[in-house]
Amino acid sequence: AVSVNLQAAEGLLGAGTLPADNPELAKAIECIDRAGTLTREGLAAARRAVLALREDSAPLPDQLSALVEEYRAVGDLVVDYRVTGAVRPLPAKASMVAYRTATEALTNARKHAPGQPVTLRLGFEPAGVTVSVVNPLSPDGAQGPLAATGAGYGLTGLTERAALAGGTFEAGPTAGNWHVSLRIPA
Repeated sequence: AVSVNLQAAEGLLGAGTLPADNPELAKAIECIDRAGTLTREGLAAARRAVLALREDSAPLPDQLSALVEEYRAVGDLVVDYRVTGAVRPLPAKASMVAYRTATEALTNARKHAPGQPVTLRLGFEPAGVTVSVVNPLSPDGAQGPLAATGAGYGLTGLTERAALAGGTFEAGPTAGNWHVSLRIPA
């Protein structure tokens, strides 16, 4: 309903019945467009979260493989995805945190280092699971068109999710790359 109302408002504001040279009108249309994007992203994230928590959901390696294919399908993100260690079923909470970490890291790579290759590793270790995402920093500092989207709490949220699952989360620049690292006992 929110998405439909935002589309209606955008249509009304862009219908040509208001002065096109009004900077406040342009700003309102921009805000509505951004709110629509955030609404769609939020709904997609909620759907993925519900699917990840279902008992009959696909194993985490398969979920991440499907996620990688979604990003590859857009065409602007080269992702090298590998799984290491003995794959085993994970608790729903650990799977969800790992999946959300990969999702946020891939999204941030697209937003802040467009066109740069990304390495995604899922590691099954005896005492837990790890997720590592690495991408080169954008050489010219260019950011993608989505850089201004989002609320800016993605990394904070991932840190909190990891802590709630008894794990650790780190993200930051290292030797010309942006590195995201999650470790969860499982």
